[in-house]
Amino acid sequence: MKLIGIDIGTSTICGVLYDTATGQSESLSKANDTWLNTIHPWERMQDANRIVDIAKQLIDDLMPADGHVAGIGFTGQMHGIVYLDGAGHAVSPLYTWQDGRAGLDYKEGKSYATWMREVTGMNVSAGYGLATHFYNLQNGLVPAAAVRLCTIMDYVAMSISDASVPLIDPSNAASLGLFDKQRLQFDEQSLALLGIDSGWLPAVARRVTEVGRMG
Repeated sequence: MKLIGIDIGTSTICGVLYDTATGQSESLSKANDTWLNTIHPWERMQDANRIVDIAKQLIDDLMPADGHVAGIGFTGQMHGIVYLDGAGHAVSPLYTWQDGRAGLDYKEGKSYATWMREVTGMNVSAGYGLATHFYNLQNGLVPAAAVRLCTIMDYVAMSISDASVPLIDPSNAASLGLFDKQRLQFDEQSLALLGIDSGWLPAVARRVTEVGRMG
């Protein structure tokens, strides 16, 4: 059985083809050259669709001659978010884990992330996806066409398959913040206290789950 793994890093996107029968592997990497020019020094954003293109190229380059693998798995940079429209297409850049908007002053001398921590009692830092989303909500920066958000790994998995709705692993979900690790779900009470609609969030997979199939 042959499997492909893709790691979507901040600076490099890597892939490996592994043969479980022989133990042999082949690996490739490409620079993540998708950084976007920004207006503010605290913004750190990448082109989500360009990342998809690089991942697709790695998969094509690693695909065996017979064109068949048993599965493709994804890992990568955590915390960041991409906004999607109803068809599952990106309508925003990837706001990376390095984006500092939630560290800016919000009210009473506290940052957005600090305010979120004090209101919910949960650990939230600047760069966490839901801290970035909270800032965007408060400042009218959520794209008009957006209906949900997800990580870049979720988006790439959707984009190479027939999926239109994101599905997130608990480890990635926890990286967005406001996640109950005991119940493996986003904390509804914390979301409500902050005015965040839970419908924006991807469903959490409780086990290894097939996202979709490549065409």
